[in-house]
Amino acid sequence: CQENQQYDEGFETFESADTIAAVSAGIIVAGTMLSAFTSPLGPALIISFGTLLPIFWKPGEDPKTVWKAFVKIGYRPFGLPVDEAIVNLLYNKVDALKTQFEDYQRYFDIWKANPTSQNADAVKNKFLTLDTLVIGTLQELKKDYAIILLPGYTQIANWHLNLLRQAADNYDKWAPSSNLSIQSIYPQDYISDLNTCLTNCSTESNNKVSSKYYKCILKCRIAEYINHCSEKYQDGLNQLKNSSNINWDIYNAYRREMTFTVLDHIAIFPNYDPEKYPTGTHSELTREIYTDAVMRRYETGSPIPIAQREQELTRSPHLFSRLNKFTLFTAKNILPGLHAVQNHFSYTNDSTVRLSPIYKPENLSEPNTDNPPPFDISNTAVRSIAVKRRYEYYHITAIDFDTIDGNPRRYNSGYTPENLGIDYFIFTEFPAGKIPPYGLGTKYTHILSYIKISPRGNLSLPAERELSFAWTHTSVNFNNTISNTITTQIPAVKAKSLDPSSSVISGPGHTGGDLV
Repeated sequence: CQENQQYDEGFETFESADTIAAVSAGIIVAGTMLSAFTSPLGPALIISFGTLLPIFWKPGEDPKTVWKAFVKIGYRPFGLPVDEAIVNLLYNKVDALKTQFEDYQRYFDIWKANPTSQNADAVKNKFLTLDTLVIGTLQELKKDYAIILLPGYTQIANWHLNLLRQAADNYDKWAPSSNLSIQSIYPQDYISDLNTCLTNCSTESNNKVSSKYYKCILKCRIAEYINHCSEKYQDGLNQLKNSSNINWDIYNAYRREMTFTVLDHIAIFPNYDPEKYPTGTHSELTREIYTDAVMRRYETGSPIPIAQREQELTRSPHLFSRLNKFTLFTAKNILPGLHAVQNHFSYTNDSTVRLSPIYKPENLSEPNTDNPPPFDISNTAVRSIAVKRRYEYYHITAIDFDTIDGNPRRYNSGYTPENLGIDYFIFTEFPAGKIPPYGLGTKYTHILSYIKISPRGNLSLPAERELSFAWTHTSVNFNNTISNTITTQIPAVKAKSLDPSSSVISGPGHTGGDLV
């Protein structure tokens, strides 16, 4: 999350206080999935609903908190206040499902501990009831408010895939001599949905309900949920782009929050397929996200086009890179403050350190600057940042970089303003036992990957700057280490070089990063 604390009369939260609960839940769910799927035992990697559900219902907290925050994120493209009726619509659905999933988990645990035919029959019947209920709920959430409800829809879709994975692994144990036809337990509208895929599943399983049938159904649902989430995310993004009063912070916040609550999750959905991934799987999220830029939120004059802001404050599609060092230059002949930045970075499993351009404002008289040594983080990584500036202006006088090894790096211009404002950039941490083991192996979920300063120079003060921070997920292994016990996924964007005929393009959203 990102906060702005001002040691004056005001206090402002840049990472919206009413979405932080959803963002935190989304980050923890993704970490839980990434961690669980690395189990080398294959079918034993099933995620307990006793682990998943408490992420959304925390003791001592209003039970609607996370779900209202999901709806708030979905409302961003519309620029409207949250309608409590829609919050209640979503919450009533998930609250009913929660009770049913808890009952199912209880029956499942009883059967697992004592696999008698009576216990098997009980968990099977509970599964069939719950499966039908979830299907109906997801169909309803796809109707009138699909963009607004997308983060909530994604969570329920994840629960459903986890449920189907359990049936794919265990249905034949629950009903070893079952001759139930598919039509006898599922209504016709279910058979009609995803018609081709589901018809093929019926054919493959000889029209009988079985583990084989649910393995096929699981593939259908993975594809359905990924396609729906990708499509509705793009619909929301397009609506934002076409809004007359859009600014960079709103647009960037929507992308970032949807990444945490939707896109990261659907990138991991294919891992539920036991035929594609029969053993544990190490997956990585190579996408890069941007916290809110340190700049004025409301521009004077004509708004700057989003495409221009994208170019000024973010990187174009690129191979995955690690930040090794960064140099921060201080202007001296105006009020001392941050003037320019240069990144020192390397590609995966590559010792060559590359230099970015020096990012600084254009069309300004070049101030005298120091020639400082770079901040070296080659053996660590920056996990959080505190930017110190003049309260009224974006004149940056000092920055604290906290690292995962506990040895912070400090930038100081030598000037301390009378009224100090601080922008904090701090991310949710992984809970104990839910750290993806094949990445950096740290409880910190994101690390700094790049810094940019906008080329815009016509700001309120000559010393003002527009500053942007990029971050990557700690599930990424910098050395492309291949495990001998589980499947290791290495995205092509983690190459250290490209063939002249190749290029990196933006990912569609569900791939967890850019594509080559």
